[in-house]
Amino acid sequence: MLFPDEPVRRAEERARWCHKLKHKQGTAFRLWRWLREQMVREEDP
Repeated sequence: MLFPDEPVRRAEERARWCHKLKHKQGTAFRLWRWLREQMVREEDP
């Protein structure tokens, strides 16, 4: 749902977060918080 018109950016973000989820402790919470912020921005005009 994020970046529906930007497939390159979507792939880059996915790869970045997957790497961090695998290698950095605490990333799950940071990812959740980032996703929440993105959803709020998408709802704003």
